[in-house]
Amino acid sequence: MTTPAAQSRLLILAFGPDARPEGELAGALERMALRDRAVLRDALCVMREPTDGTLHAIDLTLARRGGGVADLVDFRLAPDRREALTARTLTARPGGVAPGVIRAIGEELPPGAAVVAVLLVVLMILPWMLGRWVVFATHLVQSIPGML
Repeated sequence: MTTPAAQSRLLILAFGPDARPEGELAGALERMALRDRAVLRDALCVMREPTDGTLHAIDLTLARRGGGVADLVDFRLAPDRREALTARTLTARPGGVAPGVIRAIGEELPPGAAVVAVLLVVLMILPWMLGRWVVFATHLVQSIPGML
């Protein structure tokens, strides 16, 4: 009996300026990890401040090296910490997303918009999982006002 190889999946989600996410994405990723044996390998969030267009960014790899989940929560909920976390994210480091790439993504976003890229490794993909992921994506888009 052979063991199927793990497969990587990249999910890219765009949020418009009027999006108001309230944790739906984190909850959906946790459910995928539990039900579908998906492992979150990395994630990148790039956003622009709605008022002045200031760029903010954080990646999961960096957060794991720093404060972990606390950094991710601070990025979302503590605007005063967002600047320091962004500065750390925009510092070149081995294995990280190049700061120029992050800035280029940010330049394309209107104020208030965000992009989240999530890299998942799925230990085994079965045909029924693909349908569930379509339902997941559809539900996520419908549950977050302003999601593009």
